[in-house]
Amino acid sequence: VSPDGLLKTGRPPRSTDISDD
Repeated sequence: VSPDGLLKTGRPPRSTDISDD
């Protein structure tokens, strides 16, 4: 989901990236 979130939000994945798992 790391790259997916980056493309969806259009911004660098933050701590939310890990929590979004």
